[in-house]
Amino acid sequence: FILTTVHRLHRLYRCYNTVICIILLQKRHLASQSQIMEHGAGDDDVAHLL
Repeated sequence: FILTTVHRLHRLYRCYNTVICIILLQKRHLASQSQIMEHGAGDDDVAHLL
């Protein structure tokens, strides 16, 4: 019982981490897009942000 619970929690934790990573990536992507629009940055600046 304990093992299955730990396994389930571990899977849930991994899903949670994946969701947070996706959200952070999208936030960073939106932020970099807005910066590019503001400053008219070139491809080098985009590569630097990534």
